[in-house]
Amino acid sequence: MVWWLLCWAALLVLTTTVRGGEVTYDGRSLIIEGQRKILFSGSIHYPRSTPQMWPSLIAKAKEGGLDVIQTYVFWNLHEPQTGQYDFSGRYDLVKFIKEIQAQDLYACLRIGPFIESEWTYGSAYVFQEDTGGCVAFLLNNDERNNATVQFNNISVELLPKSMSIMKDCENVIFNTAKVNTKYNRRISRSRQKFDSTSRWEEFKDDIPNFLTTSLKSNTLLEHMNTTKDESDYLWYTFRFQQNSSCTEPVLHVESLGHVAYAFVNNKYVGAAHGSHDVKGFTIDYPVSLNNEMNNISLLSVMVGLPDSGAYLERRIAGLTRVEIKCAKNESYNFTNYEWGYQVGLLGERLQIYIPQNLSNVEWSKLGISNNQTFTWYKILFDEPMGNDPVTLNLTTMGKGEAWINGQSIGRYWVSFYNSAGTPSQTLYHVPRSFLKTSGNLLILLEEAGGDPLHISLDTVSTKDLHEHISYYHLPQ
Repeated sequence: MVWWLLCWAALLVLTTTVRGGEVTYDGRSLIIEGQRKILFSGSIHYPRSTPQMWPSLIAKAKEGGLDVIQTYVFWNLHEPQTGQYDFSGRYDLVKFIKEIQAQDLYACLRIGPFIESEWTYGSAYVFQEDTGGCVAFLLNNDERNNATVQFNNISVELLPKSMSIMKDCENVIFNTAKVNTKYNRRISRSRQKFDSTSRWEEFKDDIPNFLTTSLKSNTLLEHMNTTKDESDYLWYTFRFQQNSSCTEPVLHVESLGHVAYAFVNNKYVGAAHGSHDVKGFTIDYPVSLNNEMNNISLLSVMVGLPDSGAYLERRIAGLTRVEIKCAKNESYNFTNYEWGYQVGLLGERLQIYIPQNLSNVEWSKLGISNNQTFTWYKILFDEPMGNDPVTLNLTTMGKGEAWINGQSIGRYWVSFYNSAGTPSQTLYHVPRSFLKTSGNLLILLEEAGGDPLHISLDTVSTKDLHEHISYYHLPQ
C-alpha cells in the first residue's frame, strides 16, 4: 500500500537552543532565528549508557547527520520513592543536556511521565532548509514492489519499503532506500575464561515459608500492585496439612505473570512461563506431601512490566488460582486461603551485588549442579587490555541478572528461545567505565540451571572489508 503525507512541520520541543534566539512555529514549520528549519532527531537515553560514553555517543550522532538528540525523562529513576531524588551518575540529566549543548546540538526533552520504550511501566539523514516552502514525505510500505505516485502533477517512483522527501513538494532530495555503506565484519575475541571452580563462590538464596513472611492476606494478591516495582519477584506462600485420603497429589497453579517457580517443603518442584502470544500459563507437577504440615512456596516473576497498550491500568499479573489435585477427583482449592507474601529475594534486600555488602551473607565454594535454583555467584577478574568494547558472554546461563562492581548490566534470559530457536541475546555490554584495572567483581543471580563455568569475558571489534554496497539505488 502506498501512503502519502503532506508534512507541514517537523514539530520538536526544543529545550536547549545552542545558539540562543527565538523559536516559533507558524503552522508550516519551526522558525529558528527567523529561518525555517526541518530538524530530525535521534534518541539517546542517558540512563542506558554512562556519562563517560555520552560525549562519544553524541559525537557519533552528530557525525551521522543528526542535529537534535531526543530523550525521555526517566522519572522512576529520578524519584524511586516519593520525595527521594537521584540525579547522579547515569541519571545526571543536566550533565547530559549540557553535553548536547557543548557539541552544538539541540535537545528534545520528552518530559513524560509516560515512557513507551521497553521501560518498566511505563531519522537517519538530516537536512536543513533555510528558506520557506513546504515538504512532502511519500511512503511506499510495500516490501516487494515499486510504486508510482502522482503528487502535485509530478510522477514519483518509490522503491519497496522506502520513503522519499521532496523539497518544496517538487524535487526528491532524499530516499531512504538509497543507502551506501561498506561491509564490515564483527570480530569477538574471548579474553578471559571463568572455568576455574576455585575462583567462584556461591550463595543460595532463602526460600521463605508462610511463618517467615510478614505480609498476610486471605486471597491471592496482584503481583505488580504488591511489589510496586521494587523487585521482579514476589513470593506466595501457604501451609496446610493434607487429608490422608489424598493420593497422587498434583500441584496446579495458574498465572498471568511471566514466570513461576514452585517449591514444596523447600524442594524445587518445577517452573513454567508464558510467551508473547500466550499471556497465561499453568503449572501441573506431581508433588510429595507429608502427613504433617506442608509448606508451599511459589515465586512469581515479572521480566519487566507492561509499558504500552490500551487499558494499561487494568492489567493484572501474578498467580490467579492454586490447587492441589488428588486422585478420585478430590482437590484442595487455595485461591481464597491464608497466604504469606515476600517481595523480592533475600540477596536483593541485602544488596549483595554491591562490593561493600558481600559480607552480609556467607559465601561458600562452588557446587554446580543441574538443579540449583536462585543461586548467587561471584568472581573477581581483571580488565581486558586495549580499548575495544567489552562484553560478557552468558551463553551457558539460564535466566537472571548480572552486575559488575555493583552496576547492573541487565537481566538475561538465555534459556528462552525465539521463533528461530535461538536466544535473543547472549552478549551483554560491560562499559569500560564500570571497570578497574584489576579486582573487578562479577555477580550473577541465576534463577535455575545456568552454568557459570563456561561463560567468558570478550572484546568486540569490527574490520572493514573495503567493499561498498548500495541498497535499492534510485533510478537516475
